Amino acid sequence: MQNDTAPDGMAAPYINGTAGSIVGTLVTSFWLIPALSLEPLVVWTGLALVAVALLALGLKPEEGLAADGPGATGRFAKAVLPTTLALAVVGAVLGGVVLWRVAPVPDTNAEGEAILFRADTQYHRITVTEGDGARHLRFDQSHQSAISIEDPYESRIRYPDYMHLAMAIKPDAKRVLVLGLGGGAITKRFWRDYPGVTVDSVEIDPVVVDVARKYFWLPEDERSQVYIEDARRYVQSTGETYDIVIVDAYYSHALPVHLTTEEFLTEVKGVMAPDGVLAYNVISPTEGDNSDLFRSMYRTAESVWDRIWVFPIGIGSNGTPETRRNIIVLATDTPMSEDELRDTIATRVNGTVTIDGFAEMADDLYTEPVPVADVPLLTDSHAPTDSLIQVQ
Repeated sequence: MQNDTAPDGMAAPYINGTAGSIVGTLVTSFWLIPALSLEPLVVWTGLALVAVALLALGLKPEEGLAADGPGATGRFAKAVLPTTLALAVVGAVLGGVVLWRVAPVPDTNAEGEAILFRADTQYHRITVTEGDGARHLRFDQSHQSAISIEDPYESRIRYPDYMHLAMAIKPDAKRVLVLGLGGGAITKRFWRDYPGVTVDSVEIDPVVVDVARKYFWLPEDERSQVYIEDARRYVQSTGETYDIVIVDAYYSHALPVHLTTEEFLTEVKGVMAPDGVLAYNVISPTEGDNSDLFRSMYRTAESVWDRIWVFPIGIGSNGTPETRRNIIVLATDTPMSEDELRDTIATRVNGTVTIDGFAEMADDLYTEPVPVADVPLLTDSHAPTDSLIQVQ
């Protein structure tokens, strides 16, 4: 019988290597990158490897690899020392160039905006910039927030304003939950515009919270609480009931998979009032070969709520459904006709909503049938959102 058991001592290198990989991954992700930033970390790691290589030159060569060894082996050994030294010099020079020219935060970005802050966290490279009367927040290359410096409650990006459409379905809302903080544009405006409303916000990255407070004037108030936690864990553990739940949890250009599934939306519905409203931000065309993400999200939301309202931003004036855009999906069990919804938006919810252009948002209401037979229902066991986004 064959014995597959490794001899004593043979398993130790594999165990140590695996343990080292695990520790190295965790330490790098959760400590080194936030502490040192990416470029310096790569350079210092490279310099450490150079130092190890130089130390290795001082080790006694194995028998048969000595410089005076026979034939090709001896010639190879003679080449090791100068080659290693040359590579070490090249590595040190390149590392110095990176530390001197690349690693320092530049004064401006590619758009010519002044860079006020930049940091690598466990989740993003966060950059805060200022230019043309606006302050901007980016996660990697994704433009997350932009506010007017003269009026910090004015969003220069349009989609946060469309979240107020939820008020047309739930005009007596008292508690709002915002999943995904960014620069706080949604949270701030709900907090200011509706004095009787309490806004709870959930953000997984503590640096984002600090940035929102320091650079985007996020208020600290008993009606505006921020929880640093994974959004789904918060939904699963909170004992609160909300009238409106807003999901705006894009990171870079992707969606957190666990915040797209039928199970997650069912959990969200469980913390909502019976006549509550979900407002979900999706970036996708509404029709065409690249609309799979929107149609999958529509199918998934439709499996949880009775009524789905779709507002592709700007489609009323630019009616190309194949164009990729922000789409605000409203999901609710509240019975309401299309005419009632349009009339409520036209009256600005009886004057309650002060968002510029709110009455005209009814022009973007999308009433075409949404075919979903060829797209997946998103579940915890099958939610291929990355491939759906890549199609676009």
